[in-house]
Amino acid sequence: MNRYFAVIQKNLDEKKWLWLAIAVFFITFSLIAVWKYYNFGYNGLDLAIFNQTFYNTARGDLFGLTIHPPAYLADHFSPLILILVIFYLPFRHPLALIFLQIAAVALTALPIYLTGREVFSQSHVTEKFKVGWGLFFALIFLAGPFSQNFALYEFHLLYFALPFLFLAIYFYLKDSDVWCLIFCGLAILAREDVALVALMLGVLAIFEKRKWILGLVLIFGSISYFFSALKIISFFNEAGGYKFFVYYSWLGSTAPEILINILTHPILILRRLFWGGNIAMILGMLLPFCFLPAVKPKYLILALMPFLQIFLGSPSGSILILKTQYLTLFLPALFLAFIFGIKKIVWLKFFSDKKSLVIAATICAAIYGSIIFGPFASSVYAFTKTGLVAIGTEFKNNLIKKIPAGAAVAASYDFITKLSSRPNIYALNYFFLGKTQFGATEYFLPENTEYLAINFSDFLTYKTSAGDNPLYRESYLSGGRRIRERIEKDGFGVVEILEDLALLKKGAETDIKLFQIYDGERPDIENTQRASFGDINFLGFEIKPASEN
Repeated sequence: MNRYFAVIQKNLDEKKWLWLAIAVFFITFSLIAVWKYYNFGYNGLDLAIFNQTFYNTARGDLFGLTIHPPAYLADHFSPLILILVIFYLPFRHPLALIFLQIAAVALTALPIYLTGREVFSQSHVTEKFKVGWGLFFALIFLAGPFSQNFALYEFHLLYFALPFLFLAIYFYLKDSDVWCLIFCGLAILAREDVALVALMLGVLAIFEKRKWILGLVLIFGSISYFFSALKIISFFNEAGGYKFFVYYSWLGSTAPEILINILTHPILILRRLFWGGNIAMILGMLLPFCFLPAVKPKYLILALMPFLQIFLGSPSGSILILKTQYLTLFLPALFLAFIFGIKKIVWLKFFSDKKSLVIAATICAAIYGSIIFGPFASSVYAFTKTGLVAIGTEFKNNLIKKIPAGAAVAASYDFITKLSSRPNIYALNYFFLGKTQFGATEYFLPENTEYLAINFSDFLTYKTSAGDNPLYRESYLSGGRRIRERIEKDGFGVVEILEDLALLKKGAETDIKLFQIYDGERPDIENTQRASFGDINFLGFEIKPASEN
């Protein structure tokens, strides 16, 4: 098999195949994204939040956001938006952001290719095996589960930091300190916590005892930038402070208190480290790389701060981390350790004539990881089950068409993304709870709201996500009353309704009653049930003949 591998390498036009692989990745996941978007699959709020932020920024209302008021800067410091909005401006559509995101992920294969080639060009590799390693690592990245999740999971600016971080690592290995600093600087524009990776790159530089000046600049520059960004976020946050510190409230209420508790309760911290969710997360990270990053753990130091960020937070690590944006900051460490791990393995005496075996095992691990952690297999299964158009998609699209482009609207999860290219769009889930994220401040539905686009199934989601959450429990109980009172106050009438989907318009006349309040004894119901959702009691249901509906 080594003979065939060498032949392939000898005749391989690396750059041609690299660009072909990037193009295939971009086209494949763009098509899946279009199908997912058309069928209302982007229902996690993130794409809606970013699209409205970009839309308002394109209008001159920089970082404007009504889904999460008062502005995106109250969540994260991401000046990269001001650069990306140039590419968004001609389209002003959620899919424009998704295509940009897929392109950023796909193009990350380029610096990975350069890094792999650089690492192996500096080793004592025989001439026939010098060719192809960079391409191999780039293909592993594109075929692996994490890049695919990044391409399809909502939208996040963290993904745009990836190509810059890998370029910074490449120039670090090339001893080009200026370019390393430039690309670290570009990477941290994506989000404030990207500075944690740049910080650890500085620590690595000092640890390797060859880049003291670069290390010190990265360490002090990253720390200064991170805390300056937190100051800016706190300024825009109505509740004050950095709201994501709520994840660490189990350790204390202030940064000094958290640090003291970490240092004075080592047993508590160690017990948390060996919690099942953290172990599963670590094993899941390593599996698609055939656990080879563990061979060169020195480079995993790049992931130390992102790991502490997840590990010390609530609810700590889990397999879910592997499928979301939170894994982004781990990837530079994992891939760098993987590349050096491969280099060490293939030049051990035992593997000197078994390089193809290592490569085959790594490819199998990447494919297996993609099947169990990635979105591709589940997307194909969903497509074969639903076809091009899922049940309810056409009605939802027709419902949205009835809402004027400039109208202010409050929407449920699956409607809000497609309605987010407008200056005034509000989250029905926050209005139901009467609280913003983490219950930090009150959430009010403005008086200019003209439409309500509701999926009543969301009320089950509210119960699951907020009913037993101490941050929302009290406000959750009054959620149903809050919505009923607003419907009655503004005279919202039903414009369209089908099963659990409805569009209500302010002041519209209708004969359809969405609810009826019984103050006395309960009515006779054919199929009695008993369930409570906040202050709403589900009594049961009756099935009427089609002629009566």
